[in-house]
Amino acid sequence: MTPPSGRGSLAAAPAYRAASPSEGRAARSSALQIALVLFVALAVVVAAAVYAVISGVFVRPPPPDRPVIVSSSVELWPYQATFRIVSASRDVEPRNYRVNLAVNGVSGAAIPLPVNVSGTVTAGGDSYSIAWSDPDRNFLVSQADQFAVSPSPYGNFRSDRTFVFHLLWSDGTTIQSASWQTPPESSKPVITFGAVTLTGTTATFSVADVSQAVSPSSYRFNLQANTTFGTARALGTSGTGVAVTVGGVTHTVTYTDIGGDATVNAGDQFSVAGLLPATYYKFMLLWSDGSQIQERSWSTP
Repeated sequence: MTPPSGRGSLAAAPAYRAASPSEGRAARSSALQIALVLFVALAVVVAAAVYAVISGVFVRPPPPDRPVIVSSSVELWPYQATFRIVSASRDVEPRNYRVNLAVNGVSGAAIPLPVNVSGTVTAGGDSYSIAWSDPDRNFLVSQADQFAVSPSPYGNFRSDRTFVFHLLWSDGTTIQSASWQTPPESSKPVITFGAVTLTGTTATFSVADVSQAVSPSSYRFNLQANTTFGTARALGTSGTGVAVTVGGVTHTVTYTDIGGDATVNAGDQFSVAGLLPATYYKFMLLWSDGSQIQERSWSTP
């Protein structure tokens, strides 16, 4: 009996078949497509995250509750009104505030609270500059911060006007208001000056009479030398010299409150220093609106 052959006792193994070139290209193409889809998806996620950070979605919290703010009374100068924050229940970033101004009941358009620069609001036909100062530099609207309102680009407030400044919340509601009124032109006093006394390069003269005693802050002045005029300046406080340049020459004008009652009245004195020889001078005392009240002229030897 013939024994079985060993080669016929096992099943034949399947032969290995190498992938065709077309199948290899298809596999690589599929892998590239998957990688491209993943790259695009990642780019979209990164772009969305960057946009969210830039737009403040992640870094800016929602506006805090409205603070309670109390301001001081207004300090009024012919060319500027200032007031400060006396107390604030919460210190808040300036981006949460807006400001506006009304003149004789006519409101302007609210603007964001200016930071580092002044902003401009037009109301009642005139433009006004509004500035916020942060003396403690904590970059928050807080106690002792100051606001200033002045005619823009320069000049004095018009007479007989009522002004109301509004500090607004981000939703437009009013947080705090400050108001002031400029005197009517008819209320400006009538003043008479005495004779001029020349001592060296200084001219001195007194107030001989005045119809009503008014604070020095309501006055301005200007100086003329020959045919050249200076630029009107606010009258300084008693004993404080104010420089005015006329034709390239600087003169110093000093008001002295002889009676010490903080008003311009009879007996008070004016002096003009830095006079040039052989020159005609005219001192002009002006009202807060720029109109002239009185003048005194002289010539130097």
